[in-house]
Order: sequence, then C-alpha cells, then structure tokens
Amino acid sequence: MAVNKIARKSSKFRVVFMVPDFCWPPPPAPPTVPPIPFPLFADLGGAKTVAKDVKINRKPAFVFKASKTGRTYGDEIALPGRKGVLSRTATKPAWPMMHSSSVKIRKRYIVRAGDMFHMNNKYKKKLPPKPCISCKAAVGAGRPVNPIHGLKFLENETDF
Repeated sequence: MAVNKIARKSSKFRVVFMVPDFCWPPPPAPPTVPPIPFPLFADLGGAKTVAKDVKINRKPAFVFKASKTGRTYGDEIALPGRKGVLSRTATKPAWPMMHSSSVKIRKRYIVRAGDMFHMNNKYKKKLPPKPCISCKAAVGAGRPVNPIHGLKFLENETDF
C-alpha cells in the first residue's frame, strides 16, 4: 500500500526546494560579486485556488493546474537587488510540476506529498538576454569559471 498523502492547504505541508536559488546580492554590492545561493521553501498553509468544497482531514485539497502556494520564502534578501539569476524573481508562488496520473478532484489531478514543484513562479517562456555583469568581470580578470561555486561566467562557454 502506498504511503503518499494528498497535499492540502495546511502548514504541515511544505515545499522544500532541492536546488538553491542563485540570486544577485542586494545593493550596494560590488559589481564583481557572484550570485549567492539561497535555500528556498514554501508553505501550503497559505495556498491559493484550492478545491474548497473537497476536504481532506478538514482542509481544502491542493490540485494541479489551479492551486499554488502563497509565496516562496528564503530569498527575501534579494528583493532590493536584481533577484534570481534564472528566474529573475524572488518570493513568488510555487506551482506543482508533478501530479497523480489517475486520481482527480473536480476534474483536476491531485498533488501528493513528494511531487515536484516549480520554484518562484512558473517558467513560462524563454528569458530575454540581459548583460551579465559577472561575465564581463570574469573576462576582465581572465577567470572563465568561479572556483567557489563552479559557475560559468563566460557567455557561450563550454565545459573544460
């Protein structure tokens, strides 16, 4: 028998992101500072657009393609800065990426404990290119890769 639980609007359910969000430091940071990793999590207690008429342990059900978390926590310090390197956001809602393949509530698939989520909003489209300050600084210093984080700083760089 499976031990998966159906996600619901409850603070006992949290989304913990496996990969940190790399955000630019807030100003006044020197322009050569690399992005800083921030661990993220989201709480389902403030979930939005849940199935209010379907209760699981007296809590509204969290469903795929409708429900989202209220916000993401952990990267608040990046808000005054340039936010996330890839997401270009901070403290945005988390959306479910995976769901049950067979169980539905109100014509929407259920989300279970352990299903993956998009962090900091859905990744909707290709991001427009922006000038990379760290790339320019790395070129000037002659260092193609940050030795601490292992991040590539040169645009169109290949692995060594």
